[in-house]
Amino acid sequence: MTNEVIDWAEAMAQLDDDEEFLRELLVDFLGEIEEQAKNIEGALQSETLQPENYHLLKRGSHVIKGGAANLMCKQLAFVSADLELMATEMMQRDVIVGKYQELRFAIENYKAMLGKLGV
Repeated sequence: MTNEVIDWAEAMAQLDDDEEFLRELLVDFLGEIEEQAKNIEGALQSETLQPENYHLLKRGSHVIKGGAANLMCKQLAFVSADLELMATEMMQRDVIVGKYQELRFAIENYKAMLGKLGV
C-alpha cells in the first residue's frame, strides 16, 4: 500500500492550479467516501457473503477508486482497487474484511489530510 494520501502537485495540475476548487472537491469527495464505506460495511454484515453482497462491495469500492484516482488520492485509490478486485473474485469474507480495515485506515488518513489543509 502506498503511503501517499494525495499527490498535491498532480492534483493541482489537473485543475490548472485552482487550489480553492481542489479543496472543494476534496471535501465533497469525503461525503461520497463515507456513503460508500457505509454501503460496504452493510455488505459485510452477513457472515456468509452472497452475490448481492459482492455486488455492493464491488460498487462501493469502484466509486471510491474512481474518485480517488481523479483527485490523485493515491492511498485510497490503491486500497479500493484491491478491495474491488477481491469482491470481483468473490474472495472469502475474512480476507475482504482485512482489506476493508485497510480502506478504513486510508479514509482516516484522508480525513487527517483534510484537517491539515484546514478544510
